[in-house]
Amino acid sequence: MPVDANLMAILSAGTGGAANILARKFSGFASANGLLIVNFALMTLLLLPAAPFFFKFEFTQQAIVIFLFAAMMDAAANLAYFKAFEKLPAVIASLILAVSPVVTLVFQPVLSPGTKIDGLMIFGIFLASGGLMLLARSRNGNGSAGTYKRQHLIWPALAAGLFGLNIYPIRYLLQEDITNPYTYYLLRAPV
Repeated sequence: MPVDANLMAILSAGTGGAANILARKFSGFASANGLLIVNFALMTLLLLPAAPFFFKFEFTQQAIVIFLFAAMMDAAANLAYFKAFEKLPAVIASLILAVSPVVTLVFQPVLSPGTKIDGLMIFGIFLASGGLMLLARSRNGNGSAGTYKRQHLIWPALAAGLFGLNIYPIRYLLQEDITNPYTYYLLRAPV
């Protein structure tokens, strides 16, 4: 039975929001590096049993280089993601992370010049990112989102930028049928 893309998007957004809240809670008793290692080790263990059924990767030199580039960029983005929740209130970190789709859109003419994008798609990206930013702006009773140092804003900005840019190498791997999403995540986790 095929899965509806809209349902997947809603589930992804919901679990992403829960992940943001949990990341902030866990960062209170573990470092960002520790959380990153545990997160990806668990992901590898959970995905590994299905490998005989879903594994697909064309081991060419170009595919390996692009995969390693995407995996390292993803690792750096996730490290910045966990650092963001270690250093900042979840509201502030989530607010900045919401611009990731805008980063993808801004670099689209350079990194994917043949892709057609229309005004409705641009409107949707800004509407979704803007909506997430508005939702994240909720403040506590005294009008502040907690205390933090401004230089710590670099972590969610770096994560948003890297996540937004990483779409391009991952999309190449998937569109060229070099790998599938399952295999990408299985191989990426230990990297």
